[in-house]
Amino acid sequence: MWLKAFQSKGKLLSETEFWVLTLVDNQFEQPSEIMERLMLQTNEWTPKPGTVYPILHRLAEANLLDKTEEDSLQFRRSKQGDVFLSSIAKPLRVQVVESCNFYYQILQNLSTIDTPPVRFPEILIQLSGLARNFSEQLVQLAKEVKERQDKAYDVPISFDE
Repeated sequence: MWLKAFQSKGKLLSETEFWVLTLVDNQFEQPSEIMERLMLQTNEWTPKPGTVYPILHRLAEANLLDKTEEDSLQFRRSKQGDVFLSSIAKPLRVQVVESCNFYYQILQNLSTIDTPPVRFPEILIQLSGLARNFSEQLVQLAKEVKERQDKAYDVPISFDE
C-alpha cells in the first residue's frame, strides 16, 4: 500500500502503526482508550491488545510516542511524532488525491458502458466530496501541528520562584 512510503528513522511504518500514531492524542491516555477509538473508526477490524500494545511500544521506542507508567501505562504523541506527521501531511495528501483521482477515472470509465449501474453518479459525487474533505482535513492538521511545533520552542523562561 502507498502508506509504506513513509518512514521513521529509515524504518517503514506499517499501515496499522501509522493509523495508531495518527489516532493517539497529545494528552496521555491508556491503551484501552486508544483501542476504543480504533474500534469506533472501523467496521472490518477489531483491534486486539496483542496487536495494539506492541505497536504502542514500538512507536514509543522510535520516539514517536511518549510513554509513562506512573499511575498506569499511558501514551501520548511526542513532539517528534507531531513533526513526523507534519512532514508527511503534504505528500500524503498528494498521494490520497492521486489515488482518489485514479479510482474516480475508473468509475467514470465504467459509467460509460451501455448499461451503467444506477448508483454510479451518486458514488462519483460521494467520492469527489470525500477526497476534497480529506484533503482539507490534512491541510488543517498540518497547520495545527506546525502551530504546536512553533509554540513548543517558544516557552517563556522565568527565574522567579
